[in-house]
Amino acid sequence: MKGLKLFAVIGWVLMGNASLAQTVQAPVSSGDSSKTVSIPVEEIPAYSLRTESKLDEILESLLSETLILSEKAKSDSIVSRLDSLLAIEQKVDYNRLLSRELVNKRSFWSGYEKVLNEQLNTTEKYILDLSSKSKEVNDELRVWLQTEASIDTFFTDSLYRLTIHEVIRRADSFSKIILTRTNICFSMLKGQKHAYYQVDNLLLEIKEITRSRQQQVLAKTHPSLFDLNYDNPADWDLAAMFKSFTERNVQIMARFYREQAPKIFLFIAYILTLIGIFLYIHRRNRGTKLAQDNVYLRAVGTILQSPISVAIILGVFTSELFLPDRPPILIDLSILLLTVPIIDIVSHVSDKEGKIYLYTFGALILLRFLNYVFPPDSPLHRYNLLIMGVLELVILITLIRNLNIQHLTSGLFNQFVRLIIFTHIIASAIGLLTNITGHLRVAEITVDLAITNTLVGLLLIISTLVIIGLIQLAIDGKFLNKFHYVRKRREVLKQRTTFIMMLAFSLLWINYILQILRIQEPVYQFVLGIFGKKFTLGSISFSLGSVVAFFVVIWLSVQLSRLVNAILQDDVLTRVTLGKGVPRMISAIVQFSLISVGILLAVTAVGLPLDQLTIIVSAFSVGIGFGLQNIVNNFVSGIILLFERPVQIGDTVEVNNLVGSVKSMGIRSSNIQTFDGAEVVVPNANLISNELINWTLSDKRRRIEIMSGVAYGSDVHHVQKLLADILTQHPDVLQDPEPLVLFNDLGDSSLDFRLLFWTDQQSRWTIIKSEVIFKIYDTLNEANIEIPFPQRDLHIRSNDAMGEEQK
Repeated sequence: MKGLKLFAVIGWVLMGNASLAQTVQAPVSSGDSSKTVSIPVEEIPAYSLRTESKLDEILESLLSETLILSEKAKSDSIVSRLDSLLAIEQKVDYNRLLSRELVNKRSFWSGYEKVLNEQLNTTEKYILDLSSKSKEVNDELRVWLQTEASIDTFFTDSLYRLTIHEVIRRADSFSKIILTRTNICFSMLKGQKHAYYQVDNLLLEIKEITRSRQQQVLAKTHPSLFDLNYDNPADWDLAAMFKSFTERNVQIMARFYREQAPKIFLFIAYILTLIGIFLYIHRRNRGTKLAQDNVYLRAVGTILQSPISVAIILGVFTSELFLPDRPPILIDLSILLLTVPIIDIVSHVSDKEGKIYLYTFGALILLRFLNYVFPPDSPLHRYNLLIMGVLELVILITLIRNLNIQHLTSGLFNQFVRLIIFTHIIASAIGLLTNITGHLRVAEITVDLAITNTLVGLLLIISTLVIIGLIQLAIDGKFLNKFHYVRKRREVLKQRTTFIMMLAFSLLWINYILQILRIQEPVYQFVLGIFGKKFTLGSISFSLGSVVAFFVVIWLSVQLSRLVNAILQDDVLTRVTLGKGVPRMISAIVQFSLISVGILLAVTAVGLPLDQLTIIVSAFSVGIGFGLQNIVNNFVSGIILLFERPVQIGDTVEVNNLVGSVKSMGIRSSNIQTFDGAEVVVPNANLISNELINWTLSDKRRRIEIMSGVAYGSDVHHVQKLLADILTQHPDVLQDPEPLVLFNDLGDSSLDFRLLFWTDQQSRWTIIKSEVIFKIYDTLNEANIEIPFPQRDLHIRSNDAMGEEQK
């Protein structure tokens, strides 16, 4: 390649005579790829260098054949394995499978569908990348072929033609390399799509069978208990049933382990970590007296007596975060595992009779597990279901009579539990009757409802009490109480976190109930259909879900902005040395920014185009021009006050004969509290457009002036010394600047002195002035210095005197 570049340069030097320069004319490309502009002869050497460089770049970025072949080998292995599995699956009659087995099948094939989908995406990316590279190479090749076809015969044996041939040869070889790799990818894509369509068809079949069974849930699918066939020995072969169940589920779990081994080890590490954390919490709070008037703290104190059980419950309960595609057998084993710690925890708040209920509940969990071992056509399955229904009714009826858990929870919660138990009694009775009549699907759902929902309810209650209790312990703890935000809002934080956790766990409970009733998917589709229905208003299209999302996003952005603003003001900006008013400016900017981002996200959620948003803003601007001038004026003034900072919270100001302290400043108005205690809402525009006196803008010191007079004949030098001593001795009078006592005037009836002094106690200046005047009065009296007052002489004349005077 280097020789070719050198050859091209030499050709350019040797053939670069201007008299030989020739421009080959060709049709200009107008969207038709067959029409290509050829290269002028004098530009061939330089253009060849550029083409060579571009081909080198393409080669460096080209997907390697080794990588593609490796991906193809991996894909072929999966497709081959799927072909053998699909061949076996063709012999399975899905209509005869249990609902549980259908769930297993759906979980298994959904996993393969995800794998195939990922491989398809990867292969399609490879093909797109190779296609774009191929287009670049072919575009270059087409230009050079057109140049070769158009070049004059004069250059037949010239270095120009040799350069063209070499570039064409190399571009053609590149094109063939890319084509070969593209063909490999297409071959891989074909096998993947074939397997994907087969798996997708299987999943559709499973989905249709499941939907059909849901629609026929009330149908009679089996004979009544009185019409069962008891003569078949296979229906009583327990060993064969356990063997078949074990072999089938061991294969499922082994396959799950092979596919999810890293996640399983991560989950085990998670469980061990939780155990360590709760053992530490148990030791840390051992002997600590918790608030007995707090339901959650009292409950968590009781529950944490079994820290390992709590850790196992929380770990297994949240296992779906680590293992979302668990097979049903693993879920059933998890339920069996959870029964032990649940009994351990609840036994701490149960008496002897309550423990009998707990152990019976454990027996029901075991019977529930056996329900999946016995085939539904066998009498054992039916009688096992019958025993479960009878036990449930007996336990629930006696439990609702004697239920009292108010010592652990609130009375309202106690009534809620009674309602749940009563609902389960009805479900168990329905399950008992439908099992007898042969409506097996209804019986399985209703009998399982009480057991599973009780288990889920206990899990959620324990988890809720533990998490809320730990949160409240943390809020009362030493670490969080270092933060001003937590100390100032301790009770509010407890209430809000409790509400959030209760809401979250309530939604989880509803979700599990829908799963137990096997109506989760239809309900979700119904809800999504309501919120996803499109409405058209003019040229704007929206849905109920987008409108709800709009308001939810705005509400969340406002709440988040308030939270961030409070944390900044209470705990962040107070720890940093900043200029006066800067913390408020920073927090306000952050708050407004978060709200603005929330509004933009809300508009995006609605799907409102920007051009339509511009129209709305324009219409809003017209409204501003006609009727909102004052509001906008105050808004803009608030922004000016925020950045210019002529007034800050806590300042003492005087505006429009109103004197007071600034208590709060909003984006539209500010609150000024007068010294009489009244709060006056002042529009921000008044603080900007009118003259404003800020007594504490840059300096909180205030000068105080007092006029005092003494009688004529007093020793003015002694008076000046006494007054100066008063100002020097007062603790709130600043000595820098130095207080002044001036002989101000020779008054009509007094010798007038003027006292000038400063104080930094802005809020107490009137009290300080009063104290100084008191001291002046007392000091002058003690020194026997007269404080004069204006005197007037009144002359009274009688009428006789006036007459004589006139004579």
